[in-house]
Amino acid sequence: MTIEVDKQDLVNLVKGVVPNYELMRHFLIKPNGDYVGGFVDKWQWNVSNLKDQSEEVLYDIYKRCKESWNK
Repeated sequence: MTIEVDKQDLVNLVKGVVPNYELMRHFLIKPNGDYVGGFVDKWQWNVSNLKDQSEEVLYDIYKRCKESWNK
């Protein structure tokens, strides 16, 4: 299947995935979000940073996060 997506679609795809703990330190992932630990562990994407990324980088981030949970 082939679909066309624009940059905002890619940002939304990235916002819909969460990196695993190991991937949170990756050079593409770390500057684009923050891990919040404590009572509620979660990853928060920095949307303004994501919007500054190229479409290729956004797709790479999405793909890495998605694949990190399938190992």
